[in-house]
Amino acid sequence: MVDTLLSNLLAALVFSLLGLSVFLATFVIVDRLTPYALWKEIIDDHNTALAI
Repeated sequence: MVDTLLSNLLAALVFSLLGLSVFLATFVIVDRLTPYALWKEIIDDHNTALAI
């Protein structure tokens, strides 16, 4: 039972890290393809409409 729990927790950790890395890679690709800096618009200029 403990082995199953640890196996499931490890699988959840691996898949969450994989999902976060895919999200980060996609954000970087979209940021490079847009004519303006997404991070600057969202953080510095507080453009919440762009963040949504």
